[in-house]
Amino acid sequence: MTSLKLENISKVFGAGSNRVTALSDIEFEAKNGEFTLIIGPSGSGKSTLLTILGGLQTPTSGKVLLNDQNVENYTPKKLEYLRLKNIGFVLQSYNLVPYLTVQQQFDLVTKVKATNNMSSSSFDTVIDQLDIRSLLHKYPNELSGGQTQRVAIARAMYPNPSIILADEPTAALDSSRVIKVGEMLHDIAHAQNKAVVTVTHDQRLIDYADHVYELVDGILSQQK
Repeated sequence: MTSLKLENISKVFGAGSNRVTALSDIEFEAKNGEFTLIIGPSGSGKSTLLTILGGLQTPTSGKVLLNDQNVENYTPKKLEYLRLKNIGFVLQSYNLVPYLTVQQQFDLVTKVKATNNMSSSSFDTVIDQLDIRSLLHKYPNELSGGQTQRVAIARAMYPNPSIILADEPTAALDSSRVIKVGEMLHDIAHAQNKAVVTVTHDQRLIDYADHVYELVDGILSQQK
């Protein structure tokens, strides 16, 4: 079973009068088969927390444990391999290559990671669930914000990671799309036995989550 755990995580930016505590003594764990939601307003530290979970940023203090191993001890190369193999990101920047079509975004993953990606049938299901089949031959600059967001979700799922970390994945979506994405994230966690963690201010996702946390002024508390 894959588990991603934070122990006593704090993150401080700046020094002296410019010192800002973004996260304070965070305790958190995400497990396979669970969809966890972290709710908080803008500026509460959600994106910082997610990037620390994914090894994109290091904490000021505390431990990030993947399967009980401290990722601080990983070399940069091992950490990069960990992210490639185990973690799928849906970031607010969407992380799409601007000169590749939507289909080519997935082809690029196959070139970098040739095995253990999502099966063709599973991927077809995801494409239809997210309603992006008609977008496969378009470039990122030809997509609306909501379309780009849905492509980014599919792109994160395609390498078949054991952990999916999503930053505001429904921010540009209308309510009908939010329902579909909420159901999908729940189903991915349960049916595919993945750990799914989403940070958001979107209260519409709460009904689909197994666990709900609230992050306010860098302090995390469990609500559900």
